[in-house]
Amino acid sequence: MELEPSQRREILQVNEDLAAQALRVLAGAYREMPAEQDRLEPADVLRQRPRRPGTPILDWPLLRRLALLTPFMAAGTLLLFWYRYRVSDLAHAQTFAFTAMVAFEWFQALNARSQYQSVFSIGPFRNRWLLVGVGIAIILQITVIHTPVGRLLFGTVPLSLFDWLLIVLVSSSIWIADELFKRLGLHGRRPDARPPA
Repeated sequence: MELEPSQRREILQVNEDLAAQALRVLAGAYREMPAEQDRLEPADVLRQRPRRPGTPILDWPLLRRLALLTPFMAAGTLLLFWYRYRVSDLAHAQTFAFTAMVAFEWFQALNARSQYQSVFSIGPFRNRWLLVGVGIAIILQITVIHTPVGRLLFGTVPLSLFDWLLIVLVSSSIWIADELFKRLGLHGRRPDARPPA
């Protein structure tokens, strides 16, 4: 049974979403391992009081954060699609937009380490396991775009170095926007932290 290009992209998007969720779970799993967490994240990031039982996972601060950041991802992806479609064909524009959407998730994975603190204040390269996860996601995306098997299975076309640079530049806007929102306190106040053990 031959899959249509749109079906291939949908399957890949589901897989990318699952991979992004797995990265978040892996990054969060270290909260259960105190000895390891002190080496990965600063103490004040991980010593916040736990949520009360019954509190929804998607609380108002997180929903507000999603509402503020999602338009950046949507606008960036659509603008890149429009830009590439004007000067190229549909397959190239679709590959361009698909890769941009995935790249936004790479930067969002780095942002997700703290809802209130700048990633630069907690150290962008401190959590090596998160960086390994993002690195694997990047390698998988390159494989889908630049290998014959990836192109056959997902209906993608190769991207140039300029394409990749433009995608990274635009998708990094979510990182910059979230840093600005954290600085302005738009994600809410930082909850009281537990005293160090």
